[in-house]
Amino acid sequence: MNPGIYDDLDEAIYHADKGSLSVSGAKKLLPPNCPARFKWDRDNGQPPKDAFDFGHAAHAEVLGIGMPIEVIDAPDWRTKAAQEAKKKAYAEGKVPLLADDKRAVEEMAAALRQHPIAAALLDPEHGKPEVSGFWHDTDHDVMRRLRTDWLPDTDGGRLIVPDYKSCPSAEPGAIRKAVANFGY
Repeated sequence: MNPGIYDDLDEAIYHADKGSLSVSGAKKLLPPNCPARFKWDRDNGQPPKDAFDFGHAAHAEVLGIGMPIEVIDAPDWRTKAAQEAKKKAYAEGKVPLLADDKRAVEEMAAALRQHPIAAALLDPEHGKPEVSGFWHDTDHDVMRRLRTDWLPDTDGGRLIVPDYKSCPSAEPGAIRKAVANFGY
């Protein structure tokens, strides 16, 4: 990718770019990880995880952009039918989500839209979702990249770039723990 800001770059293209380093990639170069882990992840990609699927669905619901969601009407993933439906959704480029998890995602998005600060920060009338940036880091002679969840329009005043994360509880102690555990 050439240096610049891209507000319409497909998520798969962003993540497939091997000529630049993201913060997630940089974390895999540092202990307790190592360069071999970085290379393996870059060559093989990350396998799907239910937590990632939930996060993708939450982002899509809140930001209005992302991979389509395939709701699987099952209580859990233990049955063969649910597992087959999950595989089929992945094969079609969709995010599989249990019906109960879809309801939780919708409730989270509704709560966010009712919160005065969060709603203002992620107002679809005043910003763009999933904006990507590429630049040459001259200090380390490497191409770098970033992808913001939301890039708000600005009138030249203070720029606040929100980063939407989901966690099991909105209780402040639980949020602090999730931030520390996941390296947000």
